[in-house]
Amino acid sequence: MGLKDWLFKKRKKQTVQEDATYDFADFSKQSTDLSFSQIKVQDDYQREKYIKNCLEQIGEVASQIDTLNMEYSIVTSYLLDIEEIEALPKEEKDEVLDCAGVIERYENERATYQGRKRVISEKDFTAMEKLEDFMPEAYEKLKAAEEMKGKIKQDLARLEHEKQAYDLQKNDLRTALSNYKSMTIITMGAFLFLMFALFLFQTFLEMDVMLGYLVSIAAAALVLTVVFMKYTDSNIEVKQVEKAYNKLILLQNRVKIRYVNNTQLVDYLCLKYGVKGVKDLNKLWQAYQEEQEIRKKYEYATTTLERARRDLFGILKRYQLTDPHIWLRQTKALIDPKEMVEIRHELITRRQSLRKQLEYNQTIAEQRKEELKTMANLYPQYAKEVLSYVNEYEKNR
Repeated sequence: MGLKDWLFKKRKKQTVQEDATYDFADFSKQSTDLSFSQIKVQDDYQREKYIKNCLEQIGEVASQIDTLNMEYSIVTSYLLDIEEIEALPKEEKDEVLDCAGVIERYENERATYQGRKRVISEKDFTAMEKLEDFMPEAYEKLKAAEEMKGKIKQDLARLEHEKQAYDLQKNDLRTALSNYKSMTIITMGAFLFLMFALFLFQTFLEMDVMLGYLVSIAAAALVLTVVFMKYTDSNIEVKQVEKAYNKLILLQNRVKIRYVNNTQLVDYLCLKYGVKGVKDLNKLWQAYQEEQEIRKKYEYATTTLERARRDLFGILKRYQLTDPHIWLRQTKALIDPKEMVEIRHELITRRQSLRKQLEYNQTIAEQRKEELKTMANLYPQYAKEVLSYVNEYEKNR
């Protein structure tokens, strides 16, 4: 029945009372700018504004009623779905519970994985993922390179110690050579002094110093011979030490070249693998394997979860439920009767709230319609004008 038919159909005047228990503060307030008892009906401006205001409110509450009816229907259908699910035969209900249990389990597993602390950053995980085909050969290669670097470093340290020992030995031998030279000079000086003294004794004192000459010459010859032999041996030893020292320098240079090349190899491998060293590589690889295992479990949980959801949807779809999808997110209620009771209570509460809102809006609409009908009845001269505004309202709806 249209608004026009309702307004101009002859029937008894109805009195609608508001429910004293309504809490209208919870709903959208509907108000008029003017009240029928407050306007001068003969005033064209006030009358026009009043009629339009009533029609606007009727249109607004009609839209609200449509929305509320739709929501009320949905809530009611959910309550009917609960009754349908609870009334399932045992075998079919067990099938639903099995699927719901799988969903709950793997949803919890996925939540655990998502909420955990990462053992490796995404950047490092990607780097290790690219390196996966080269492991453990890459690890062994870097490990061998680092171990070789350590050995070469030890060789360099040993060679440096030998070099220092040769330096000390050369210094000792050169000091000995210098001492032998000094001993030769001192011996020759002493011999010449002794010869001169014997000569003076012989010349001025006419002493027989032949034995002195012989002893002095023999002593000088013996000392010089010993010094010469020591000097020669030391000189030969110096040459041998210098030769060995030179060989050591050449060996040290070769080892340094090996050390530099090995160090560059280690640096290159670290750069290639994106690590600081073999320990870092091993740590990242272990973390990568752990993360990979967790991700595999997460993927398995996700796959199993999706399959269980499809299975549950297929089962619920057989019972012509309003929206089987919504139960895929309410699996706990399918398993736990207490949870289902809470959902039922929440839906009932929502439906009661919607019913109050519907009754309130229906009351507002009835009141405005009655006011327009009353105006048309009390002021027949304006009935056509009211009808004209009503026709325009219904045309624009």
